[in-house]
Amino acid sequence: ATSLIRQFEVDRWPVVQAKNDVRDGLAYVSTLLGLDPPRLLVHPSCTGLRKEIPGYVWDPKAAKLGEDKPLKQDDHSCDTLRYGVMGTADWWYPWLRSGRVLTEA
Repeated sequence: ATSLIRQFEVDRWPVVQAKNDVRDGLAYVSTLLGLDPPRLLVHPSCTGLRKEIPGYVWDPKAAKLGEDKPLKQDDHSCDTLRYGVMGTADWWYPWLRSGRVLTEA
């Protein structure tokens, strides 16, 4: 990631530090998926994500140490989803808290 950030800076693209707390991100994603009706939907074209989600599991070695960490295998799409949710939370969270439902314009 360091070389990518450096290149963005050279190209004068803004770089914003990601909100990448795994525990918070997983809580947000699971909450949004679990609401009735769900507030987060996965489009059928997201084939990589749809394949990865069922295999996204906790690391048993970390669990023995009392840590909640996902097993780092085949999780790029799940990580991207988590980053996307966390990175846009300032936009959607107030809508969710207000009870308003987001709909397509």
